Amino acid sequence: MAYRETTLSVGITLLIPIFMFLILELLLQLFWKNPYLEKPLDTSARLHAKNMNIEVSTEGFYPYDGSVFFRTLADRSIFSGELAEGTNFIALGGSTTESSLVPEGERWPDLLNPPAMNYGVSGNYLIDSYYNLIYLHDHLEPPPKIATIMHAVNDLEFFMSQGSEKFEVSNWSHSLENPLVTFDNTNRNFFGGINISSSAVISLITYIRNNTGARRIIEPYITQKNSRDTISILEDKPFQELKNELINTFLPKRLIVLEQIFETSRNLKVELIMLTQPHAYTDTYTPPIQDLRITPVWKGGRLSILQTAELMGLVNNQTRIFSERNGIRVIDLARCLATEKAGALFFDSVHYSFEGSRKVADCINQNIKEN
Repeated sequence: MAYRETTLSVGITLLIPIFMFLILELLLQLFWKNPYLEKPLDTSARLHAKNMNIEVSTEGFYPYDGSVFFRTLADRSIFSGELAEGTNFIALGGSTTESSLVPEGERWPDLLNPPAMNYGVSGNYLIDSYYNLIYLHDHLEPPPKIATIMHAVNDLEFFMSQGSEKFEVSNWSHSLENPLVTFDNTNRNFFGGINISSSAVISLITYIRNNTGARRIIEPYITQKNSRDTISILEDKPFQELKNELINTFLPKRLIVLEQIFETSRNLKVELIMLTQPHAYTDTYTPPIQDLRITPVWKGGRLSILQTAELMGLVNNQTRIFSERNGIRVIDLARCLATEKAGALFFDSVHYSFEGSRKVADCINQNIKEN
């Protein structure tokens, strides 16, 4: 009898936490807006997860005290601090559109007149914006009528790291392993083939663990820069070979993507505003705190600041010339910001301080007003 009572007691003791886990799982499934998605989007669109609420720190790299809140809404847009109703203006691009280290309401899409819904995602390429445009047209109400698109540095990074062959819309694959990967770098696989998103409880534990205090997301820039600084500058001859390869192989591939975006925008009746991408690749740059500029590596050599500027100029020129030839509005932000002291506008190679974000918005608003 004592054995049966002991077994029963042990069994009940084991069942209680399992029962509590199941109850908590059910309650979270019903009431918690889990930002870890059950599955990837049904297209090749690459957008942020819904309902994120993350705190990030500027870590003193430009004059802004306090942490910055980075939040997303149910439509996957980045929250500006105010809910915009019925807007049909969107901003597509990479991290320089996303502007995660700029305060809410001060990101350049927030400051446009009228404000744009911010769909920038760190690491996105031009092809991602092609798919995002289609996805958002199909899923937003009202669908977008105007879209800004800004890409250069990530496209250049793709060419430097992966070459030209895979830069095409067909068979494109650039998925987010985890919808919060930009910020938390967690793997979707938790253990034994179980994904974080398989369980609301596991998701919540992961979310709390990664959101205790402000994220220090500048540290990887410092580590990468320290590593790159030990590499010798690329000599002129291999640089000229690299430049010719960019012109002869990558830019033709990128041109095809631009043409497909243009054709798709006409079919969807979305007006495009193409933006060249500003940068701090200049020999007159004075960093606000510490020089965090990073240049690409090719064949064992690190590009100089001016070599990188030259390649960025080629990519930006393609965007500008293509747009002008096809009657697309293009705003040359690279030229607009080049008239200012770059150190106040960028905290690294391409990412804006909040002053830089305001300058970008001013350039766009002025161009729209004049035209």
